Amino acid sequence: MKFNDKVYRTDSNLKITAFSYKQGMKRLPLQFHDKYEIGFVKEGEVFFTCNGREYRLREKDMYLMNPEDKYCFRAEEGQIPAVCAVLIDPKRMKQALCEIGRAEEKFFFSTNTVYQSEQMGRLIRLYEIVGSAECGFEKEELFLDLLGHLFEHYGEQKGQTEAAPMADSIEKVCCYIKDHYSENITLEQLSQMAGFSKYYFIRVFSKEMKISPHNYLKAVRVNEAIRQIENGNSLAETAIACGFGDQSHMNCCFRQYKGISPKQYKSMHENQ
Repeated sequence: MKFNDKVYRTDSNLKITAFSYKQGMKRLPLQFHDKYEIGFVKEGEVFFTCNGREYRLREKDMYLMNPEDKYCFRAEEGQIPAVCAVLIDPKRMKQALCEIGRAEEKFFFSTNTVYQSEQMGRLIRLYEIVGSAECGFEKEELFLDLLGHLFEHYGEQKGQTEAAPMADSIEKVCCYIKDHYSENITLEQLSQMAGFSKYYFIRVFSKEMKISPHNYLKAVRVNEAIRQIENGNSLAETAIACGFGDQSHMNCCFRQYKGISPKQYKSMHENQ
């Protein structure tokens, strides 16, 4: 279904999601989600920021994102490029890698951009038929063939290195936020947990995570709101359960991060 220049489709067989949207001049804040994302620019040009680096993507350039990558898009004034992508849950990615003989536990993309890739035809076709009741054989073949190529050329296995004490403290804080997003979390709580002063905690967290602690909390809450909306929860229930306090606050944050309202997202999901 198309809604405010956004398209959202889920494929029950492949267990992946395709979406597209048109990005105007407005720059959304840095955000993240818990899925792998393989996308491309369908029309125009877009500036893509990921993990602190900005890239200029043109038509048929590809971008790759890992779960928790911090990203945003923006366009130049007067341009409204179209961006399309496929989202893959980590469990589905692990299953797919096993199917192509790559059973690595901690796979990740080693680059965020691929310019004028020879795989664009496969990605575009896969995006087009995700959600279709037909083309089952073709979809699965395209999906596995594309992942096999991307893994071979742009995939790596994370090493089992021991985390530095500072990174370990920040990871502890992130886990706490993900477990307690529904509560009234304060800066004092998080800084004490990390063992830093408030000022130093903000600096260390922002440097390590490429996003401020407050914006990280908001992004976690928005991502959880998306999950609850997709599970059929009412908007009022979702606002309270995700720690927003009320629907007005949730609407504001949701629009800030996703460009549409929770109500619009709910309608889009229900009518896909």
